Amino acid sequence: MNINPIKMFSLLFNKKSDKHKTKAESIILHEGKKQSESIRKKPDKESVSFLIKEATDLKSKDINQSIELIKKVIELDQETDRSHYFKLGSYYSYAGRIEEAYKVYNMMLQNLNMDDVVNYNWDKSQILEKLCTVNYKNGEYENYLFNYTYWLYNLTIAFACQGQNKALKDIINNKNKLVYLAPSKVDGCFKKLEIEKAKEYFNEQLNKYFNNINDELKYLTATKAQKKKVFDKDDEFMKTYLKLNDESFCQFYNLNIKHYSLINHTDESSIVS
Repeated sequence: MNINPIKMFSLLFNKKSDKHKTKAESIILHEGKKQSESIRKKPDKESVSFLIKEATDLKSKDINQSIELIKKVIELDQETDRSHYFKLGSYYSYAGRIEEAYKVYNMMLQNLNMDDVVNYNWDKSQILEKLCTVNYKNGEYENYLFNYTYWLYNLTIAFACQGQNKALKDIINNKNKLVYLAPSKVDGCFKKLEIEKAKEYFNEQLNKYFNNINDELKYLTATKAQKKKVFDKDDEFMKTYLKLNDESFCQFYNLNIKHYSLINHTDESSIVS
């Protein structure tokens, strides 16, 4: 890809001082030159930090220019820190460019490595949390409730795979899982959807599902606490891990929670107890 850094940054920083223009343009020129010469090196931390700071400063003045700058940082840094993508998604949302925010987060989900047992579900939970933020801001309350419960589910598996027994117990033993992570927003969703009477049923179903997988979660936690090595795919730990990462939770949600709590919310008497 041909890079025209001077043109790019003369547009991005036309309201900045000459000092800032010169530094920003020199950074992008230097890094662009390295790319054009196929030198696969990460930009130095100072340069990246400066460009990110410039993007942050621009946010309230010109969010679209700020977005372009973050995209350029990501383009230059082939091993981009995940935080840059989080910032890009957040700024898209701030700019009202919701579909583009979703594309960023969905791309991040698709690029997760399931073989990374310790981090896969943790990273997934962090991305789902960001999706929840966009859902709520955009008034997509049904989507929020799904992504919220899926966020909680992945966080739970993450604690198990990391051997964090106390954190896992805190979730499993909590009888109000529905409001464990973000009580105000969850309550807000039920109010906006006018299905407040469905909350108890919704929570009961979550508790039932988590109780059903409790043995698997305990096994992962105990095994991970004893083992430090990478697990073989035929290992019982991996089989359990992969089982918890199939489509079962999504299917359960759609059949047992969404069906009664959301689709039929206009007739709350139809909720099955």
